[in-house]
Amino acid sequence: MMRHASAVLLLFVYVSFTSGFAQEAPPKRIEPMPMARPPADIVITEVLFRVPRGDSGDANGDGRRNATGDEFIEIANLGEKPVNIGGYRLIDSNSYAGLTDKGKRPFNASEIKADGKGVSFVFPELELAPGEVVVLFNGFEGLPPGDIGTWQKAAAPNPRFGTARVFALRPEDKFAALGDKGDWVMLITDSGEILETVRWGSPETQPPADSGHTREAPTEPAGSVARRNRTSGFQDHAELYGGALFSPGSFVPKPSDPGTAVSRPREQNPR
Repeated sequence: MMRHASAVLLLFVYVSFTSGFAQEAPPKRIEPMPMARPPADIVITEVLFRVPRGDSGDANGDGRRNATGDEFIEIANLGEKPVNIGGYRLIDSNSYAGLTDKGKRPFNASEIKADGKGVSFVFPELELAPGEVVVLFNGFEGLPPGDIGTWQKAAAPNPRFGTARVFALRPEDKFAALGDKGDWVMLITDSGEILETVRWGSPETQPPADSGHTREAPTEPAGSVARRNRTSGFQDHAELYGGALFSPGSFVPKPSDPGTAVSRPREQNPR
C-alpha cells in the first residue's frame, strides 16, 4: 500500500513539474494580417462589352449600332480631391497578352500605347475634379458627337454625355474590341500601380497576380455592367437603373457621399 502511494506521489510531482515547464515556453508568434488596400479614388464605373442588338445598341450616339464601335469604358473620380489622370492607362486582356506573350514575360505598364491596335489607351494631362467622369469609347467606324479627346489632348466637357470628358480608341479594325464571352479591363496609374481590374467570363489570359481590386461582372448583361459606388461590385446596368441599358458619362456622385453615385441615363440617340 505504501509502495502504491509513493508511485502516485511521484507521478503527481512529475506531471506538475512538466506542466510548469510547458507554461514557461515562449508563446507562438502570431503573424499580423496584411492590411487590405483601400479603394482608389479613380475607379472604373461602367463597361459596355456586349453591345445590345438593333438601334438600342447605339451607345455612342452616332445614329447607328456597331458591335465594336459602341463599346465603352467609363471611369470617375469618386474621391474628395482633384486627381490628374495624365499618364493613366486602360488595357484589356488581349492587349496584355500581346505585351507579355500571354503572361510569360514581365508586364511593363510603360509599354502600353494608344496606337489603335488593341484595347489600350493612355490619357493625356487632365485634372478630374471630384465627381467628374471620363468615357473612353471604342469608336470603330463611328465617333460620338461633340468634342472627342485623344491620347495627346483632352476633350472639353461633352454635354451629350452628362458633361463627361469623352475619348475614343479609334482602332484600325473590328477585332480590336472587348471580348463578349470573357475579358477584363485594367486601370493603371501613371506610376504603373494597378488600381483595379474588372473581369467577366473566362478570358484566355488572366491578369497579373497583383491586379489591384478585382471586380467580377456578369457575363451576359442586357447592356453594360455598372457599380453603385467605389466599393461595390458590378451588376447588370438594366437591373440597377430601371431597365436603362447603359448611361455613358452619367455616373453622378450624391453630394452627401462622394463615393456613391446615381446614374442618369441619357436620351437614346439624341439629335
